[in-house]
Amino acid sequence: MDILDEAMLRLEALKEEKGDLAGVFCYIDNMTFVDGKREAEVLRTVKHIVMQQIVYEYVELKGYVEDPEEGWIKEGVDDMNGFELMSETYRKAAEQGKITRATADKKCRIYDFLATCDQEDICSMFDSSAFNEIAKSYMRRAVKELTDEGTIDEEQAKAVRNRYSLLFDEIQADEVM
Repeated sequence: MDILDEAMLRLEALKEEKGDLAGVFCYIDNMTFVDGKREAEVLRTVKHIVMQQIVYEYVELKGYVEDPEEGWIKEGVDDMNGFELMSETYRKAAEQGKITRATADKKCRIYDFLATCDQEDICSMFDSSAFNEIAKSYMRRAVKELTDEGTIDEEQAKAVRNRYSLLFDEIQADEVM
C-alpha cells in the first residue's frame, strides 16, 4: 500500500476517533514527527489532506468560489488569508470540545494577528531575530539528518552551518524572499 492510500485509511480512522476534520487537525497539528519513519510520512500526508479539505469546507461556508485565473474569490476579494483559516479551525475545535478554550484562544490570538500582516510585516518580524534560533535549529536538524544519512560529509555540513550563520547577519528577510 502506498503512502497516500495508507494516509486516506488513517484519515478515516482519525475522523471516526476525533469526530471531524477540526478534531483531526488539532490532533495532528500538535504532533512531532520522527523523520525517516513511515508513520511520520503517513501523518504528514494526512495533515496535508486535512488542510486541503478544511480549506474547501471553509471557502464553501464563506461563499468563496474557485476561479481558474483568480484563485479563491468572493465579491471582489481576490485572496483568502490562510491565517484566518487556521484561526477559524481552532475556534471550531474549541466549540466542539476537541480542545480547550484556552488553547484555542492562544492559537487564535497569534493567527488573528498574523492575518493582519503583509509580507513586509512578516519579514520585519523575522529580521527582529525573534525567530533566528528556531530557524537555525531547523537548519541544524536538516544538516544533521543529511550527515547521518551520508548525503553530505562533515566538512560540507560545517560549510553549510557557517554560511547560514553569516546569512543571518548579512541579509534581510525581504532580500531572501
